[in-house]
Amino acid sequence: MAAIAVKDNAKVPARLAIAWLTLFVIGTNLFVISPLLPMIAGHYGVSPSSAGISAAGFALGYLLSALSFERIAADIGRRNLLTCSLIGLGVADLMIATAGTFSGFVAAWVLTGCMAAAATPAVYARVGDRAVIGARGAWLAIAASMLLGAPLGAAVGEHFGWPVVFIALAASSLALGWANHRCAVVASPAPVDAEVSPQGAIATAS
Repeated sequence: MAAIAVKDNAKVPARLAIAWLTLFVIGTNLFVISPLLPMIAGHYGVSPSSAGISAAGFALGYLLSALSFERIAADIGRRNLLTCSLIGLGVADLMIATAGTFSGFVAAWVLTGCMAAAATPAVYARVGDRAVIGARGAWLAIAASMLLGAPLGAAVGEHFGWPVVFIALAASSLALGWANHRCAVVASPAPVDAEVSPQGAIATAS
């Protein structure tokens, strides 16, 4: 049992890193739009108020699709849903970066909210499933530290243009889709019983 615990604890940094980075990218998608709105409004020739209203598209997509994705997760599993939603998030970010019209930008922004609605609960659930017993609260708190992306994205947008921010987010989402599929954060939950039979311990170790 001790060997199993040591092996499981050794995966903690990787699990937390993948979960943190995933939520960081999702959170950046949500919060980075605010400092970029003046640049986006100027790019499409719309008023700042119109651009500001469009920012609600993320929340709209999130709210409309959250319940649907909960049912889909029950059918296909959290790992598959998380992988697909991160790929979808990457595609949506690329659509934002390359949208030729403001309406196309808004449509892609709504799609981004939909993909975030699928990915976020899956990450939280997986972190909770795989957290060390007695430390789930700390794991979830660390995984939720995702508010740092907005100022970083604003700086990148100021120097390189706002589409570069979403291209970077797209690349990150696609990479994290693969990483979450492979990483232990989406592996099958480890046994959590206080006592395990010798046969169960051997099966777990193998």
